[in-house]
Amino acid sequence: MISYNFIDRLLHDIFLNYSFVKKSTFELEKFLFNYIFTEDFLSLSKKENHIFISSLPRSGTTSLLNYIYSGNEFASLTYRDMPFILAPNLSTKFNSQKKFFLPKLRFHNDGIYIDLDSPEAFDNVFFDVFSNSEIIEELPNYVALILNRYNKKRYLSKNNNLLNKIEIITKSLKNTIFLTPFRDPKTQCTSLFRQHKHFKKIHKDNKFSKRYMTFLGHEEFGFLHKPWNKSIKYKNTSDINYWLEQWVLYYEIALEISKNYANHYLVCYEKLIDINYLKKLNYITRTLNTETDFFKISQNVSEGDYDTYLLDRSNKLYIELMEASFMAFTNKNDE
Repeated sequence: MISYNFIDRLLHDIFLNYSFVKKSTFELEKFLFNYIFTEDFLSLSKKENHIFISSLPRSGTTSLLNYIYSGNEFASLTYRDMPFILAPNLSTKFNSQKKFFLPKLRFHNDGIYIDLDSPEAFDNVFFDVFSNSEIIEELPNYVALILNRYNKKRYLSKNNNLLNKIEIITKSLKNTIFLTPFRDPKTQCTSLFRQHKHFKKIHKDNKFSKRYMTFLGHEEFGFLHKPWNKSIKYKNTSDINYWLEQWVLYYEIALEISKNYANHYLVCYEKLIDINYLKKLNYITRTLNTETDFFKISQNVSEGDYDTYLLDRSNKLYIELMEASFMAFTNKNDE
């Protein structure tokens, strides 16, 4: 989140808080830029290999997003489009006075810096405001508007809420590629737990941050947190085992999805510093970058007492995820 003045916050409250306003700006955008909706343009857009990165937070989704985006092949929503997320072309008119500023550490305090042109998970506004049937119909139009705004042919999204929408997105954009990164369970769960505590403090000290994250559908941490799956044994978010159980539940589903959808790939974050693994990912995503500096591998860390059974289950699942990842990458490269 970038620091906003009073006017910025007011515009966010108006344009992101009400479904009617969001849908109206989208319809206005389509009307004003209807000339781009030619049969050829939409047909090519639907056939392109757009990329959706979706996973449990703290799995390396932002690093993977920045890595792919750095190749300058993709259009993605950026902070410069805020708060007119559903009118990306109109945003260039309203935001023409936005100036470049030096990169600043994002609110996560995790070593990742952002500026106005940094890509971010903003398209959740679109997916939240429309029903599944509307998404199938309107997603190609929305993607086409973003491609037109940035003069690109392929769309790149990072949205941690979209794995459960893989079916409808694939129906709408049939050649879409889904990437779901995962990390060592202890490392990822500790990061989840620490971010949760970090954002509880942010939400307490900065009231607008809660509204901002609600607008964008970011309910992963802090006082906005909602579990990704129904807890079975652990319901206390102050217990590391709550996050470990959520990790297991999430990636069991992700593993099953990878077996059922040929366009879904599990990505082992720890292997992204391996140039050969990265080249295989590039082959799958049809990208060219091979810069491993985007990926910083943290040491395995501990936070509290782990449920022995749950930890063993998570470690076995981690091995299964790695095997599924390697198998998918190998099969794709052998085609």
